[in-house]
Formats: sequence, C-alpha cells, structure tokens
Amino acid sequence: MSPKSNDLERLLSTFKQQLLLISSRSPSSSSSSTRAFNELMTEAAKLKQHSTVLSMFRHLNSAGISPDIFTHNILINSLCKLNRVDLGFSLLCFLRQMGKNGCRPNLEVYNAMIDGLCKVGSTEDALELFKEMIDCGVQPDVITYSSLMQGLYASGKWSEAKELFDGMVDQGLLPDVVTFNIQIDTLCKEGKPDDAHVLLDTMIRRGLDPNVFNYNTLMDGYCLQKRMKVALKVFDFMVARGQNPDTITYSILINGYCRAKRMNEALKLSLIAL
Repeated sequence: MSPKSNDLERLLSTFKQQLLLISSRSPSSSSSSTRAFNELMTEAAKLKQHSTVLSMFRHLNSAGISPDIFTHNILINSLCKLNRVDLGFSLLCFLRQMGKNGCRPNLEVYNAMIDGLCKVGSTEDALELFKEMIDCGVQPDVITYSSLMQGLYASGKWSEAKELFDGMVDQGLLPDVVTFNIQIDTLCKEGKPDDAHVLLDTMIRRGLDPNVFNYNTLMDGYCLQKRMKVALKVFDFMVARGQNPDTITYSILINGYCRAKRMNEALKLSLIAL
C-alpha cells in the first residue's frame, strides 16, 4: 500500500472517530468542533482527494455540524478541482451574502474559482472575479495572475494577457517559473522564440532555475522555425546547468530535424535517445 493510501486511511479513520464522538455530545458543542473537521478536510484536499472532501462535507451536514466560512472555502476549492465550477460559483454567491456579516471568501477560494473559470473558457467571468477580489481587499498573488494569463492566452487574448503580466510586475509581484513558462510558450507559438529566449535569460538573472519544460518549450519554438543550430545550443545550455533532458526533449529535436529534412541527424539522435 502506498504512503498516500495509508495517509487517506488514517485520515478517514480519524474523521469517523470524530463523528462518533460528536454524536454523543449536545448540538451546541458539536458546532464548536467545526475547526477540527476543517483541518481534516484540508488534509484530504492536500492529498488531492477532493471527492473525499465532498463526502466529508455531506457527513457533517447529516451530523448537524454547522459549516463556517473556512469549511465553505475548502469545499469551493475542491469543487473547482473536480471541474464543478458551477457548484463552486453557487457556493461563492452564498459566501458573498455571508460577507455582509463580516465573512468573506479568502485568496485560496478566489484563486480556485478564477482558475476553474479560465479552464472552462469563461475568462470574462474570471476577470470580473479578479476585480471583485481586489475591491473586497483580497490581494491577488502570482497564482492568480498565472491562471488569468493562461486563460487569456488560451482564448486568444494575448494583448490582455501581456497587460496583466506587466500589471503584476508593477504591483511588485515577481513572476515564478510557471508564469514565465506561460509567457515563453505564448511567444514561441507567436513565432517569437528569440523574445522567449530573452525571458529565459531574465528568469536566470532573477535567480530562478528554468525546468525541463521551460527549455523544451523554447527548443520547440526554434525547431518549428527549422533553426536547429540554436535549438541545440539551448539543449547544451540546459545540460550544462544540470537539467537532464527527458523523452519530450529528444522528441522535439528529432521532429525538428525531420522538419528540416535532416534525416541522418534525426536517426542519430533517435539512437541516443533509446
């Protein structure tokens, strides 16, 4: 049995014990235990057991345990991870009503909702939610901006995504590896691998270590233009920095050689990749 399975079994066992304990108490004392159940639901979410989170929530309701703002935050996050953005949005509307009494959705909830909306192509709704969170005093982080940029790029709204990236930097937020890769990938798809290369160099100057996905994206950009010499330089640079190529790396270069009609080099690289 995997460590993850062991963790889940232990978690569910603890949850059942807590439910049995609560059932023997008065309703007023049951509601005071909501925090303990929130911790268990959070742990399940960290294990990516989002269906389990929903099941836990149903058991809490059946046991008469009142959820609080944090319970709903956890639930919205899991709903979005399960691609049930519609249910997550309905719950968010409920939290907005609770907000009138001093409760409000937190950064994690807004990030989950924005990411979920972008993944289903509802970028306009995601942008409205982005404005709402700022108006409510919840400051977006790099994850917020990265989700929005990826959604905007996927919708073909490249100029809006670029403006968002510039706005993030203006706010003093430093892009992370994921944010840079979104930019690099988009520039390569636009046929601008040289600009993408500048971004990769910027990453390194800022102390970020590009991963194999970053390098693969850039190499693919050059290979699409049949610029194999530059693509190989990126490959050599990657290896020199201690990043090991993967099967995708070799596939990109082999396809690049084939596209450039340099079949001998493609064959040689295929033998190395075996």
